[in-house]
Amino acid sequence: SAFNYFMGLTGVKFRDYNIAHIGMIPGTLAFCFIGGTLGAIGESVGFGDDPIVLVITIVGTVIAIIGMVYISWIAKKEFNKIAARQQVESK
Repeated sequence: SAFNYFMGLTGVKFRDYNIAHIGMIPGTLAFCFIGGTLGAIGESVGFGDDPIVLVITIVGTVIAIIGMVYISWIAKKEFNKIAARQQVESK
């Protein structure tokens, strides 16, 4: 992707770049779960399967989205704390 080419132009070390890929795993799993869930919802609605399956897949999707938003919010808060601490230390 374009991001990979861009990272090749920066000063990021190859080792650090590869280690950072580990951080992509939770998001990848969440997006795969959501995609699979939406597919299951489509099948449930289309063929009139058990409504319990439909409810469980919808609730699971909502929980996954809420979890991603919450973790992003916590991470941004921590990042802002670290950035503020580094600004104070650099003065």
